Amino acid sequence: MIEINDNFHLSPTKESDKASFVKFLNDPGVYDGTLRIPRPYTMADADFFVKMCAEKRENFGKEMEFRIRLNETGEAIGGISLHGFNGPDSHKDELGYALAKPYWGRGIMTETVKIFCNYVFKNHGLIRIEAPIFLRNIASQRVVEKAGFKKEGIMRKMYLKDGEFLDGVMYALIKD
Repeated sequence: MIEINDNFHLSPTKESDKASFVKFLNDPGVYDGTLRIPRPYTMADADFFVKMCAEKRENFGKEMEFRIRLNETGEAIGGISLHGFNGPDSHKDELGYALAKPYWGRGIMTETVKIFCNYVFKNHGLIRIEAPIFLRNIASQRVVEKAGFKKEGIMRKMYLKDGEFLDGVMYALIKD
């Protein structure tokens, strides 16, 4: 478990998180800001995701996916992860995160990103964490900027979502 503050902590994904995934990930606002979360988000999607988290843990030999949990109940209200696209021996990885809409605008994700990145730099041997974000997702850009990430550039027509090409912006955090 990784403490965020008095109200929230991070811990690995569990089977019992699936109902929370279906509850929160069906929100159009969450969907609009993410690339890989399907809509509608079903229990079959949650089953697939929990299995993927276990496979990633096995392949990398360490935890890659964490849920943001309420300290009081343990309910998962969001998540943060490394995608592992470059393999277990890479010096860099890509950050992904999502938070249930009722918790937006409270600074929870900014604090989570800071704590998670510090954890990753200490425990995963990385020196670079990348955060590619939809150019239209200003709130997510503010999260990583407040967490110390630096904007590196615009990626034109980087993403295809719902039949539309979207520009992206690349942010990165470099280990001191």
